[in-house]
Amino acid sequence: MSDIETIVSDFGKIQQEVSARALTHYPAHKFPKSLLPYKKEEIASAIQMAIKIKEDDPETVDVLRAGLLLLDDFIDDREAYNLNHKLLAQDSYWEAIRK
Repeated sequence: MSDIETIVSDFGKIQQEVSARALTHYPAHKFPKSLLPYKKEEIASAIQMAIKIKEDDPETVDVLRAGLLLLDDFIDDREAYNLNHKLLAQDSYWEAIRK
Protein backbone atom coordinates (compact mmCIF):
# COMPACT_ATOMS: atom_id res chain seq x y z
CA MET A 1 0.00 0.00 0.00
CA SER A 2 1.38 3.42 -0.93
CA ASP A 3 1.69 6.30 1.49
CA ILE A 4 -1.28 7.99 -0.21
CA GLU A 5 -3.46 4.90 0.20
CA THR A 6 -2.39 4.47 3.82
CA ILE A 7 -3.14 8.08 4.75
CA VAL A 8 -6.51 8.10 2.95
CA SER A 9 -7.44 4.73 4.45
CA ASP A 10 -6.47 5.76 7.98
CA PHE A 11 -8.46 8.98 7.63
CA GLY A 12 -11.42 6.96 6.35
CA LYS A 13 -11.36 4.93 9.56
CA ILE A 14 -11.50 8.15 11.59
CA GLN A 15 -14.39 9.38 9.43
CA GLN A 16 -16.32 6.21 10.24
CA GLU A 17 -15.56 6.55 13.94
CA VAL A 18 -16.71 10.16 14.27
CA SER A 19 -19.77 9.53 12.09
CA ALA A 20 -20.83 6.66 14.31
CA ARG A 21 -20.57 8.90 17.38
CA ALA A 22 -21.87 12.15 15.88
CA LEU A 23 -25.17 12.30 17.75
CA THR A 24 -23.74 11.48 21.16
CA HIS A 25 -20.32 13.10 20.99
CA TYR A 26 -20.14 15.54 18.08
CA PRO A 27 -23.59 17.09 17.46
CA ALA A 28 -22.00 20.32 16.19
CA HIS A 29 -20.17 18.21 13.59
CA LYS A 30 -16.89 19.67 14.75
CA PHE A 31 -14.22 17.16 15.66
CA PRO A 32 -11.01 17.42 17.70
CA LYS A 33 -8.07 17.53 15.34
CA SER A 34 -6.12 15.38 17.80
CA LEU A 35 -8.16 12.44 16.46
CA LEU A 36 -6.46 12.78 13.08
CA PRO A 37 -3.81 10.14 12.38
CA TYR A 38 -1.70 12.67 10.43
CA LYS A 39 -1.48 16.44 10.10
CA LYS A 40 -4.44 18.00 8.29
CA GLU A 41 -2.14 19.22 5.54
CA GLU A 42 -0.78 15.71 4.93
CA ILE A 43 -4.27 14.24 4.74
CA ALA A 44 -5.49 17.00 2.41
CA SER A 45 -2.48 16.50 0.15
CA ALA A 46 -2.97 12.72 0.05
CA ILE A 47 -6.67 13.11 -0.77
CA GLN A 48 -5.91 15.61 -3.53
CA MET A 49 -3.33 13.25 -5.02
CA ALA A 50 -5.79 10.35 -4.77
CA ILE A 51 -8.39 12.44 -6.62
CA LYS A 52 -5.90 12.97 -9.46
CA ILE A 53 -5.03 9.26 -9.54
CA LYS A 54 -8.69 8.20 -9.52
CA GLU A 55 -9.97 10.89 -11.90
CA ASP A 56 -11.47 8.18 -14.17
CA ASP A 57 -13.60 6.85 -11.29
CA PRO A 58 -16.26 9.49 -10.54
CA GLU A 59 -17.76 7.62 -7.58
CA THR A 60 -14.41 7.35 -5.83
CA VAL A 61 -13.63 10.98 -6.61
CA ASP A 62 -16.96 12.01 -5.03
CA VAL A 63 -16.13 10.05 -1.87
CA LEU A 64 -12.66 11.59 -1.72
CA ARG A 65 -14.07 15.09 -2.18
CA ALA A 66 -16.56 14.47 0.63
CA GLY A 67 -13.65 13.41 2.83
CA LEU A 68 -11.80 16.58 1.95
CA LEU A 69 -14.83 18.63 3.01
CA LEU A 70 -15.13 16.70 6.27
CA LEU A 71 -11.47 17.37 7.00
CA ASP A 72 -12.37 21.05 7.45
CA ASP A 73 -14.55 20.03 10.42
CA PHE A 74 -11.51 18.86 12.40
CA ILE A 75 -10.63 21.90 14.47
CA ASP A 76 -8.80 22.88 17.64
CA ASP A 77 -9.68 20.38 20.37
CA ARG A 78 -10.87 22.97 22.87
CA GLU A 79 -13.04 24.71 20.30
CA ALA A 80 -14.57 21.39 19.18
CA TYR A 81 -15.26 20.43 22.78
CA ASN A 82 -16.91 23.78 23.53
CA LEU A 83 -19.12 23.72 20.44
CA ASN A 84 -20.24 20.14 20.98
CA HIS A 85 -20.65 20.51 24.73
CA LYS A 86 -22.88 23.54 24.25
CA LEU A 87 -25.36 21.37 22.31
CA LEU A 88 -24.96 18.28 24.48
CA ALA A 89 -25.78 20.30 27.60
CA GLN A 90 -29.17 21.40 26.26
CA ASP A 91 -32.20 19.36 27.30
CA SER A 92 -33.90 20.34 24.04
CA TYR A 93 -31.13 18.62 22.09
CA TRP A 94 -31.74 15.30 23.87
CA GLU A 95 -35.50 15.69 23.52
CA ALA A 96 -35.11 16.14 19.77
CA ILE A 97 -32.84 13.07 19.58
CA ARG A 98 -35.38 10.91 21.41
CA LYS A 99 -38.13 11.77 18.90
